[in-house]
Amino acid sequence: MKNRNYLILGNLLAIVLGLIFAMLTSENTIKGYYMYLDTIGWIIIVIPLILFYIIAFPDINQVSDIKIMSYKMRWLQNMTIYLGILGTFLGFTFLWGEIFEVGVKDIINSPVAILSRSLSIAFLTLVYALLISFSFYVLAFFVKENSDIPTKESGKRIFTNIIVIAVTIIVYLLPLTLESSSSGIVEFKAMGFNNKYIFLLFFGVIVFYHFQPNSSISMLIKNLFCDCKESIDSVKGQLKAINSTKRFIMGICLIAFIFIPTAIFSTLSYVISDSTQIFGLITSGTQIFLWGFILIVILTTLEGKYNYKLFQHEGSIIEDRMFLPKYVALPTILYYLMVVILFILFNILF
Repeated sequence: MKNRNYLILGNLLAIVLGLIFAMLTSENTIKGYYMYLDTIGWIIIVIPLILFYIIAFPDINQVSDIKIMSYKMRWLQNMTIYLGILGTFLGFTFLWGEIFEVGVKDIINSPVAILSRSLSIAFLTLVYALLISFSFYVLAFFVKENSDIPTKESGKRIFTNIIVIAVTIIVYLLPLTLESSSSGIVEFKAMGFNNKYIFLLFFGVIVFYHFQPNSSISMLIKNLFCDCKESIDSVKGQLKAINSTKRFIMGICLIAFIFIPTAIFSTLSYVISDSTQIFGLITSGTQIFLWGFILIVILTTLEGKYNYKLFQHEGSIIEDRMFLPKYVALPTILYYLMVVILFILFNILF
């Protein structure tokens, strides 16, 4: 079966599973399963997933060997979760930034209602990601035993990659402009474009990657826009550098998370009269998480491309299967728990 069919079947299976779980959990509610519908949340996961797949693997219309196909299934599972977490943190940054910018007292509707609706949409994006990831996990058991199938020798694909990157940017910007009530100014500011610590994060990641053995930042960036030919040693060096850098990024995110509750509880006695300051404290840490996962998504895309090259040369794959459960799950779950606690605290104090 061709690779594109696995992508289609994975998403269709996720829709079927989503409808089943939605009907089971919303049988006695007023809205019914319609409360689980969020078109934007689905779009910012599914479309970028397909687009990043096209960048990483040039054989979307071909049949793949069982070994590389199994890796692609794991890649799709992980990438879907990363995109879901990215979408969630994107929603969080807009939420905290807009409340901090506008102020709770100036919001027309109830602040609690605004928070509840926004948090439900943010968590719904993660639910979509988990459904799609689980669908690819189930689908991986039905991958046919195709061996000794040659991988596709692609050209540079410069035009294809540039178009895909441009469409991906539009996919993320379009919901932003449609949902914004202030021409996107507050949302862009909330993303941290004016935050010097985000630039410090990028600088730290670049320096860390630069000092990894057999790594090249210039070739890494080039491979994002085209399929460049490299030696086996260079490909292996880039893969090891990518895996190490991803761990480095999540380490920074974990440290950023630890500072958030510390800042909140250490200053809580001073901000009860102005609750928006709480959201000001949480905004910077959320921005680091957001841009950290943007880098994770980009590096995971390039990891897939380099593994495809490595498989072409010698039939092997280098991957870090413990990265998601060990380095992503802990800080992300802790952040979500902190958000729930903050929501309860907000209801009690304000």
